[in-house]
Amino acid sequence: MTICFFSAQYLPMSGGVERYTYNLAKRSSQAGNHVIIVTSALPNVKDHEVTEDGIEIFRLPARLLMAGRFPVPQWNRKHKALMKQLNNREIDIVLIMNHFYLLSLFAAYWAKRRNIPMLLIEHGSGHLVPEGKIAQWIGHIYEHFAAWYLSRICEHFYGVSKGVCTWLKHFRIQAKGVLYNAVDMAFIERVLAERYSVNWRNDLGLKQETKLVLYAGRLIPEKGIRELISAIDMLSDQNTVLVLAGDGPMFERLRQEHAGSARIKILGRVEYDALLTLYKQADVFCLPSYSEGFPTTLLEAAACGCAQIASDVGGVRELICSEEHGIVLQSVSAEIIADAISFALQNEVWRKKSAELLRRQVAENFDWPVVSKKFLLTASAVAAQQRLSNKHN
Repeated sequence: MTICFFSAQYLPMSGGVERYTYNLAKRSSQAGNHVIIVTSALPNVKDHEVTEDGIEIFRLPARLLMAGRFPVPQWNRKHKALMKQLNNREIDIVLIMNHFYLLSLFAAYWAKRRNIPMLLIEHGSGHLVPEGKIAQWIGHIYEHFAAWYLSRICEHFYGVSKGVCTWLKHFRIQAKGVLYNAVDMAFIERVLAERYSVNWRNDLGLKQETKLVLYAGRLIPEKGIRELISAIDMLSDQNTVLVLAGDGPMFERLRQEHAGSARIKILGRVEYDALLTLYKQADVFCLPSYSEGFPTTLLEAAACGCAQIASDVGGVRELICSEEHGIVLQSVSAEIIADAISFALQNEVWRKKSAELLRRQVAENFDWPVVSKKFLLTASAVAAQQRLSNKHN
């Protein structure tokens, strides 16, 4: 089977959707399928290549708006030449990542014209949040139009969590089911075993008894970064340090604001293997986000045995399914975040039990071998249904 993913953003950009797409693509290729990824071009990256994993990638010309978060396709000669190559491929199914990208609309139009079955996987649980009220209003209108258009062409919508499936109802779309986000437990355990001697407190110039509160992900306003920083400032325990690992539009401003700070450490982008050791050594992972699908960082932190605090968005309650598993914030306010962090740091027994329950939860339900098997069965069924329909028409 030839599977073609359309994902507006892909590696080497780092993010949850990018890693989700890569993991599904890699495991689909390992299962003997021909895998193609169509994405947006990036500076100094090849427009067309076949990777070591056997994945063929087409990077279409695009302008990167909203600090790179919203690629807009450019229909120029290079786009035409790349699509001419893609048109020569015999594709069995098209997978579209998220409804709101212009590349997603193009993918649906292209697949419909070629009579290729398609399946859309939604990752978010809230609207895009551009700066400015007018921009947000325009964005909401556009998202509703995009969802309406895609729902007229694509019959098969899935979410990466039950929370995302509920969000799709906002657009009057009934999801067919859930194709969960996941992590590679075997890889994570191997990295942690190989890098057991890494000591982040030493590297950051901190005492070994310092309590580490970790955030990892994009540094954007809707992740609740400002509220998290304010919460740390409210803590009476001066032996607590917040570590922010990730890049994004807020990075430079945060780095300048907290240069030399003893309580706020801005790391920027951290290589994946090193990030896993940071999860392992942090006392608690905190994600006070306003919108998520099923955060990869939560799954990674859980797989590394880190206690968690997260806002009640997307699939958070599908991982933190009880008070023993972690803390789900009632709202994203500095005061509530501070109270949750204080409780977690003062209760070591709870932290250890919570971390073990989370790790077990991920291993049993959110490991890539489990999720990718369901994905391939679903994709095969949708493709077979289309072939059967074509025979009868």
